[in-house]
Amino acid sequence: MVKTVKTDHLQLGRDGERAAARWLERRQCRILARNFRTSAGELDLVVRDGGVLVFVEVKSLNEKEGFSPAGNLSAVQRRRNRRAADLYRALLARPVPAWRFDLIEVVFRGRRVVTVRRHRDYIDAGEGSAVAAQTLARRPFWGYII
Repeated sequence: MVKTVKTDHLQLGRDGERAAARWLERRQCRILARNFRTSAGELDLVVRDGGVLVFVEVKSLNEKEGFSPAGNLSAVQRRRNRRAADLYRALLARPVPAWRFDLIEVVFRGRRVVTVRRHRDYIDAGEGSAVAAQTLARRPFWGYII
């Protein structure tokens, strides 16, 4: 069976998200949500890193493509991530004391991961308009998993 370029690209993205999640878990982060979808956009991963809620965008590329996966992150994507994070935070039982946006780059050689890089605070958590975090859920903050 011949795969299409789009199918290969989607599989690479899924593989990159799994690799990023494993990488974060090895660093004591707790995965709270994967592929959190809203009308505003999608968050690849939502994790707890110590006392910080982290919204993670994962970008994956094959090494042979020759440029940084982060180069594929547009201003539009950043705005979507920001709005989706605002909506996620609004679902929590209480306001989030600390949160940030991280970008994780995953570079593959064939099917093997060769590089994982984390860029902390790729979006300034204070920029743009935010949806106010409201008390919409009945569960405590870290217990609420989408």
